[in-house]
Amino acid sequence: MREQDVIARLRRFATAPEARGLADDVAVLGDLVLTHDTIAEGVHFLPFDPPASVGWKLVAVNLSDLAAKGAAPRAALLS
Repeated sequence: MREQDVIARLRRFATAPEARGLADDVAVLGDLVLTHDTIAEGVHFLPFDPPASVGWKLVAVNLSDLAAKGAAPRAALLS
């Protein structure tokens, strides 16, 4: 299944305003703008990449989503 097909299925039940129609990489919950991108070994980084480099990339992709919405970072989650 292609990514676009998965997103189309998710849009059927992600109808709350906070989901923003799944058109964004963020959700708005009160005063918070939330994002939660993950990266996968072998897709976004190599198995022998240093952990600090992998962590930097993970934080960078999420900060980019927040910056695109004009949001300031307050905290980070690890997944």
